[in-house]
Amino acid sequence: MSRFVAIDLAQLPPIDAVVPPDAELIVAQRKLTLLALIADPALRAEVQAVLRLESEPLVKQNEVGAIRELIHFQRVNEAVRAEMLATTSGNNLDNMVARLNVQRMPGESDAELKYRYQLKPEAFSVAGPAGAYEFHARSAHPDVLDAACYGPESGLVTPGQTLTVILSRLGDGTPSREITDAVYARLSHEDTVPDTDQVLVRGAVITPYAIRYRLQVRPGADVSLIVKQARARLTAYAATDDAYVAAVDAGYVGTEAQFRNLPPEDGGINPRRVGGIIALSAIDGAAHQDRINVVRAPRISPAAEVNPGLDGAVWCTSVAVEYEVVA
Repeated sequence: MSRFVAIDLAQLPPIDAVVPPDAELIVAQRKLTLLALIADPALRAEVQAVLRLESEPLVKQNEVGAIRELIHFQRVNEAVRAEMLATTSGNNLDNMVARLNVQRMPGESDAELKYRYQLKPEAFSVAGPAGAYEFHARSAHPDVLDAACYGPESGLVTPGQTLTVILSRLGDGTPSREITDAVYARLSHEDTVPDTDQVLVRGAVITPYAIRYRLQVRPGADVSLIVKQARARLTAYAATDDAYVAAVDAGYVGTEAQFRNLPPEDGGINPRRVGGIIALSAIDGAAHQDRINVVRAPRISPAAEVNPGLDGAVWCTSVAVEYEVVA
């Protein structure tokens, strides 16, 4: 069974068509253009002297024109970004994915919709490729957070069978019967899968774990802020229900949708996926990101990497950050 690997949109280079406007450069260019249009040397020198005075109406008029150019630049840049999958969002994204007849599911974030849009070409065939199975599973019910498809090479099924593991966006991730039935109905349709495939659908096996740290903080540091920020980073990585609340407490401004769609280093993409692991290097780094005020960040739990297996998913039950002041 062929595997689908999505392009990491966050790693794409900046768009060449987006030109960051330089206000000072625009003003300077407008002055040069104006002087170049004056044929009389004496008049040109007089106008040049006027342009050196910030209080002159001619200078102000030039600056007003430059501001209008800046607005135009920004509008063009926004239009370019709206046409690129990596940078578009909201209604612009909804219109973009409609090109492949993909429609946003209720509750689906921009990041999830972009990923499902990347999956869509896999579904142009019947659900033979793993990516096609995943697309159809994600499109079957709005509460499907993630789906993974496995063939005999995984050791989870026998030849002729395919297993699709579902993770719900509700609760600890265990899908309801309604969700699994909807996915099975979508995948078992004669127009969706090859006749030779025996379709199996089940929920991910949930592995609960807890995160707990005891920070060693230097004297004089703002302990409450340090603890809040560490907890916000940890809850964002673990994708717990209170991740957004913790981030707001730590000073984040923005909507929950914006928070959930942040790049990986900011907590938008998380390990709450089928087969996703909790890497100790990741949570240790999140806890000890403040290298100035935090001397050490001893981890109390989890004691080891949390690996739920191919057909499992992790669920963080709590995030606790304690502290002690050390010399």
